[in-house]
Amino acid sequence: MATLAGQKIKDKYGNLLHVEGGITASLKDVEDGSGNATALSVSSSAVGVDALSFTTAPLVSTTELTALFLDGSNNVVQRDISSAAFGTSGIFEETFVGTTENDIALGAAQTEVVPFSSPTNNIDSTSFHFGNSPAQFRLDSLSREYIENISGVSIPVFIDMSATVEVSSPNASITYTLQKWNGTSWNNVKAVTRYKSNTGSQIDSFWGIFMLGAAERLRIQISSSTGGVALSMSSQFKFTAKETGNIL
Repeated sequence: MATLAGQKIKDKYGNLLHVEGGITASLKDVEDGSGNATALSVSSSAVGVDALSFTTAPLVSTTELTALFLDGSNNVVQRDISSAAFGTSGIFEETFVGTTENDIALGAAQTEVVPFSSPTNNIDSTSFHFGNSPAQFRLDSLSREYIENISGVSIPVFIDMSATVEVSSPNASITYTLQKWNGTSWNNVKAVTRYKSNTGSQIDSFWGIFMLGAAERLRIQISSSTGGVALSMSSQFKFTAKETGNIL
Protein backbone atom coordinates (compact mmCIF):
# COMPACT_ATOMS: atom_id res chain seq x y z
CA MET A 1 0.00 0.00 0.00
CA ALA A 2 1.43 3.37 -1.01
CA THR A 3 2.19 5.93 1.68
CA LEU A 4 1.13 9.58 1.69
CA ALA A 5 4.30 10.59 3.47
CA GLY A 6 6.15 13.28 1.52
CA GLN A 7 3.26 13.70 -0.94
CA LYS A 8 1.48 16.97 -1.70
CA ILE A 9 -2.29 17.13 -1.25
CA LYS A 10 -2.72 18.71 -4.72
CA ASP A 11 -1.14 15.60 -6.25
CA LYS A 12 -2.96 12.93 -4.16
CA TYR A 13 -6.32 14.47 -3.16
CA GLY A 14 -8.15 12.00 -5.40
CA ASN A 15 -7.01 9.18 -3.10
CA LEU A 16 -8.35 10.78 0.07
CA LEU A 17 -11.71 9.70 1.50
CA HIS A 18 -14.00 12.31 2.98
CA VAL A 19 -17.62 13.08 3.93
CA GLU A 20 -18.99 16.16 2.22
CA GLY A 21 -20.10 18.72 4.81
CA GLY A 22 -18.78 16.61 7.70
CA ILE A 23 -20.43 13.89 9.74
CA THR A 24 -24.00 14.50 10.99
CA ALA A 25 -26.81 12.42 12.49
CA SER A 26 -27.82 11.28 8.98
CA LEU A 27 -25.93 8.76 6.92
CA LYS A 28 -23.74 10.34 4.24
CA ASP A 29 -21.72 8.71 1.49
CA VAL A 30 -18.01 8.42 1.96
CA GLU A 31 -16.44 9.83 -1.25
CA ASP A 32 -13.00 9.96 -2.74
CA GLY A 33 -11.30 13.23 -3.55
CA SER A 34 -12.90 13.30 -7.01
CA GLY A 35 -16.45 13.07 -5.60
CA ASN A 36 -17.01 9.38 -6.39
CA ALA A 37 -19.22 7.70 -3.81
CA THR A 38 -17.98 4.50 -2.18
CA ALA A 39 -20.12 1.62 -0.88
CA LEU A 40 -19.65 3.06 2.62
CA SER A 41 -21.75 5.67 4.41
CA VAL A 42 -21.37 7.01 7.93
CA SER A 43 -23.20 9.15 10.48
CA SER A 44 -22.51 10.10 14.05
CA SER A 45 -24.26 6.91 15.25
CA ALA A 46 -24.28 4.35 12.41
CA VAL A 47 -22.31 2.90 9.51
CA GLY A 48 -23.97 1.81 6.27
CA VAL A 49 -22.64 -0.52 3.57
CA ASP A 50 -24.07 -1.39 0.15
CA ALA A 51 -22.45 -4.84 0.24
CA LEU A 52 -20.41 -6.64 2.87
CA SER A 53 -17.48 -8.79 1.81
CA PHE A 54 -14.89 -10.61 3.92
CA THR A 55 -11.37 -11.11 2.59
CA THR A 56 -11.14 -13.96 5.12
CA ALA A 57 -14.24 -15.98 6.00
CA PRO A 58 -15.44 -15.60 9.64
CA LEU A 59 -14.78 -18.44 12.05
CA VAL A 60 -17.33 -21.25 12.21
CA SER A 61 -19.17 -21.89 15.48
CA THR A 62 -21.23 -25.01 16.19
CA THR A 63 -22.57 -23.84 19.56
CA GLU A 64 -23.35 -20.11 19.21
CA LEU A 65 -27.10 -19.40 19.19
CA THR A 66 -27.03 -15.61 18.79
CA ALA A 67 -27.49 -14.40 15.22
CA LEU A 68 -27.76 -11.11 13.32
CA PHE A 69 -30.81 -10.40 11.13
CA LEU A 70 -32.16 -7.52 9.04
CA ASP A 71 -35.37 -5.86 10.22
CA GLY A 72 -37.93 -4.21 7.95
CA SER A 73 -35.79 -1.05 7.71
CA ASN A 74 -32.63 -2.99 6.76
CA ASN A 75 -31.14 -2.39 10.19
CA VAL A 76 -29.07 -5.16 11.73
CA VAL A 77 -30.70 -6.60 14.84
CA GLN A 78 -29.66 -9.37 17.22
CA ARG A 79 -31.81 -12.41 17.90
CA ASP A 80 -31.31 -15.48 20.06
CA ILE A 81 -32.42 -18.67 18.32
CA SER A 82 -32.65 -22.31 19.34
CA SER A 83 -30.46 -25.14 18.10
CA ALA A 84 -33.44 -26.38 16.07
CA ALA A 85 -32.68 -23.67 13.50
CA PHE A 86 -29.60 -25.63 12.51
CA GLY A 87 -31.19 -29.07 12.38
CA THR A 88 -31.28 -31.05 9.16
CA SER A 89 -34.96 -31.96 9.50
CA GLY A 90 -36.37 -28.47 10.11
CA ILE A 91 -38.35 -27.06 13.00
CA PHE A 92 -41.17 -29.16 14.38
CA GLU A 93 -44.50 -27.61 15.26
CA GLU A 94 -44.85 -28.03 19.00
CA THR A 95 -47.65 -30.45 19.88
CA PHE A 96 -49.04 -31.53 23.23
CA VAL A 97 -51.25 -34.63 23.15
CA GLY A 98 -53.14 -34.94 26.42
CA THR A 99 -54.17 -38.52 27.23
CA THR A 100 -56.69 -39.33 29.96
CA GLU A 101 -55.51 -41.73 32.71
CA ASN A 102 -58.89 -42.98 33.92
CA ASP A 103 -62.51 -43.33 32.85
CA ILE A 104 -64.65 -40.30 33.74
CA ALA A 105 -68.26 -41.34 34.35
CA LEU A 106 -70.89 -38.61 34.09
CA GLY A 107 -74.18 -38.57 35.92
CA ALA A 108 -77.13 -36.36 35.07
CA ALA A 109 -76.19 -32.65 35.19
CA GLN A 110 -72.59 -33.53 36.09
CA THR A 111 -69.59 -31.50 34.89
CA GLU A 112 -65.91 -32.48 35.01
CA VAL A 113 -62.63 -30.99 33.76
CA VAL A 114 -60.53 -33.50 31.79
CA PRO A 115 -57.14 -34.17 33.44
CA PHE A 116 -54.17 -35.43 31.43
CA SER A 117 -51.38 -37.82 32.31
CA SER A 118 -47.79 -36.59 32.44
CA PRO A 119 -46.05 -36.83 29.05
CA THR A 120 -43.40 -39.50 28.52
CA ASN A 121 -43.20 -39.71 24.69
CA ASN A 122 -42.61 -43.46 24.84
CA ILE A 123 -45.72 -45.11 26.35
CA ASP A 124 -49.04 -45.34 24.50
CA SER A 125 -51.18 -44.74 27.57
CA THR A 126 -49.49 -41.47 28.61
CA SER A 127 -49.47 -37.98 27.17
CA PHE A 128 -46.98 -36.78 24.55
CA HIS A 129 -45.12 -33.48 24.12
CA PHE A 130 -43.32 -32.98 20.81
CA GLY A 131 -41.24 -30.10 19.45
CA ASN A 132 -38.01 -28.21 19.98
CA SER A 133 -36.79 -26.26 22.99
CA PRO A 134 -37.71 -23.71 24.23
CA ALA A 135 -41.26 -24.94 24.82
CA GLN A 136 -44.31 -22.77 24.11
CA PHE A 137 -46.73 -25.01 26.04
CA ARG A 138 -46.60 -26.01 29.68
CA LEU A 139 -48.88 -28.57 31.34
CA ASP A 140 -50.48 -27.62 34.64
CA SER A 141 -48.12 -29.19 37.18
CA LEU A 142 -50.71 -29.50 39.96
CA SER A 143 -53.83 -31.20 38.58
CA ARG A 144 -52.70 -31.43 34.90
CA GLU A 145 -56.01 -29.96 33.74
CA TYR A 146 -54.79 -27.25 31.33
CA ILE A 147 -51.98 -26.21 29.03
CA GLU A 148 -50.53 -22.70 29.30
CA ASN A 149 -48.91 -20.53 26.64
CA ILE A 150 -45.47 -19.64 28.08
CA SER A 151 -43.99 -18.28 24.84
CA GLY A 152 -44.60 -14.64 25.78
CA VAL A 153 -46.56 -13.95 22.55
CA SER A 154 -49.93 -14.88 21.08
CA ILE A 155 -49.92 -18.08 19.03
CA PRO A 156 -52.54 -19.86 16.89
CA VAL A 157 -53.34 -23.30 18.30
CA PHE A 158 -54.87 -26.17 16.34
CA ILE A 159 -57.04 -28.35 18.59
CA ASP A 160 -58.14 -31.85 17.71
CA MET A 161 -59.63 -34.59 19.84
CA SER A 162 -60.27 -38.32 19.62
CA ALA A 163 -62.56 -39.07 22.55
CA THR A 164 -63.81 -42.60 23.18
CA VAL A 165 -67.04 -42.75 25.15
CA GLU A 166 -68.91 -45.63 26.74
CA VAL A 167 -72.67 -45.18 26.58
CA SER A 168 -74.57 -47.22 29.18
CA SER A 169 -78.00 -45.65 28.68
CA PRO A 170 -79.71 -44.99 25.33
CA ASN A 171 -80.47 -41.39 24.37
CA ALA A 172 -77.61 -40.10 26.52
CA SER A 173 -75.65 -36.96 25.67
CA ILE A 174 -72.17 -35.60 26.32
CA THR A 175 -70.97 -32.04 25.82
CA TYR A 176 -67.32 -31.06 25.21
CA THR A 177 -66.46 -27.46 26.04
CA LEU A 178 -63.19 -25.76 25.16
CA GLN A 179 -62.41 -23.16 27.83
CA LYS A 180 -59.81 -20.38 27.97
CA TRP A 181 -58.33 -18.74 31.07
CA ASN A 182 -57.64 -15.05 30.41
CA GLY A 183 -55.87 -14.34 33.69
CA THR A 184 -59.08 -13.74 35.61
CA SER A 185 -61.63 -16.44 34.80
CA TRP A 186 -62.39 -19.45 32.62
CA ASN A 187 -64.54 -18.62 29.61
CA ASN A 188 -66.25 -20.94 27.13
CA VAL A 189 -64.74 -20.76 23.65
CA LYS A 190 -66.59 -23.56 21.88
CA ALA A 191 -69.02 -26.27 22.94
CA VAL A 192 -70.11 -29.37 21.03
CA THR A 193 -72.81 -31.79 22.18
CA ARG A 194 -73.02 -35.37 20.96
CA TYR A 195 -76.28 -37.31 21.34
CA LYS A 196 -76.11 -41.10 21.73
CA SER A 197 -79.15 -43.07 20.63
CA ASN A 198 -77.48 -46.44 21.21
CA THR A 199 -75.33 -47.95 23.96
CA GLY A 200 -71.74 -49.15 23.52
CA SER A 201 -68.36 -47.66 22.60
CA GLN A 202 -68.35 -44.59 20.36
CA ILE A 203 -65.79 -41.98 19.26
CA ASP A 204 -66.31 -38.22 19.13
CA SER A 205 -64.08 -35.61 17.48
CA PHE A 206 -63.95 -31.94 16.63
CA TRP A 207 -61.22 -29.51 15.63
CA GLY A 208 -60.48 -25.85 15.08
CA ILE A 209 -57.91 -23.05 15.18
CA PHE A 210 -57.95 -20.73 18.18
CA MET A 211 -55.68 -17.86 19.27
CA LEU A 212 -53.99 -18.27 22.63
CA GLY A 213 -52.50 -15.13 24.15
CA ALA A 214 -49.39 -14.95 26.32
CA ALA A 215 -49.99 -16.64 29.70
CA GLU A 216 -53.49 -17.76 28.63
CA ARG A 217 -54.60 -21.34 29.23
CA LEU A 218 -56.79 -23.94 27.54
CA ARG A 219 -58.67 -26.86 29.03
CA ILE A 220 -61.45 -29.29 28.10
CA GLN A 221 -64.61 -29.60 30.19
CA ILE A 222 -67.12 -32.42 29.73
CA SER A 223 -70.70 -32.55 30.99
CA SER A 224 -73.92 -34.47 30.52
CA SER A 225 -77.52 -33.47 31.00
CA THR A 226 -78.68 -37.09 30.99
CA GLY A 227 -75.91 -39.18 32.58
CA GLY A 228 -75.31 -42.73 31.44
CA VAL A 229 -72.11 -41.85 29.56
CA ALA A 230 -68.38 -41.97 30.39
CA LEU A 231 -65.24 -40.61 28.78
CA SER A 232 -62.94 -43.60 28.40
CA MET A 233 -59.35 -43.86 29.53
CA SER A 234 -56.75 -43.08 26.81
CA SER A 235 -58.94 -40.53 25.02
CA GLN A 236 -56.64 -37.95 23.44
CA PHE A 237 -56.82 -34.16 23.05
CA LYS A 238 -54.19 -32.58 20.79
CA PHE A 239 -52.94 -28.97 20.96
CA THR A 240 -50.54 -27.85 18.20
CA ALA A 241 -48.80 -24.46 18.08
CA LYS A 242 -49.00 -23.57 14.40
CA GLU A 243 -46.02 -22.02 12.61
CA THR A 244 -47.48 -19.05 10.73
CA GLY A 245 -44.74 -18.74 8.09
CA ASN A 246 -44.55 -15.61 5.91
CA ILE A 247 -47.63 -15.83 3.66
CA LEU A 248 -49.26 -12.72 5.21
